[in-house]
Amino acid sequence: MKALRFTTVPNISSLRPRKAGVLRGKGVGRSGKTPKKRAAKTKKLGTPTILLVDDKEEVRQVLRSILEGESFVCVEAENGAEALQCLDAQSFALVITDVEMPVMGGLEFLQQLAQKPAGEHPPVIILSGSQSESEKRRVLELGAVAALAKPLNLGELLSAVTSALKPPSRS
Repeated sequence: MKALRFTTVPNISSLRPRKAGVLRGKGVGRSGKTPKKRAAKTKKLGTPTILLVDDKEEVRQVLRSILEGESFVCVEAENGAEALQCLDAQSFALVITDVEMPVMGGLEFLQQLAQKPAGEHPPVIILSGSQSESEKRRVLELGAVAALAKPLNLGELLSAVTSALKPPSRS
């Protein structure tokens, strides 16, 4: 694992990608491509693909920058409805989603996934700007593997991603 430069993302809207143009045009709706067309071009052999779902492009860019720096492939969606389209188009190792989004929020997205048989959808990590203990309990009951509060702690994020991607242990 690479050495981490910071432990907490204090203001994610102030962070910018390291290389100009690296992230441009990769957001759902920004490139003019449907989720299916973009998803088909993102898979690298043997690399886990993570679906990033947030209505704020800055948040998706920061997450993408962090996770691609750890050698993950990332696909973006702006809301839960677009995330469901992406899940229909391709398989993902993990979904990281915000709670509050237009069209379909993270809780409704989790409820839609819960209707599918176990094992037919990837694990989900929920991000929330205002996460009470009752909300955290609710998202975990709906099937999320982790619930993280914003601003994100980089160590917690990477630990949750690593834990979510581990195969279930056989007892």
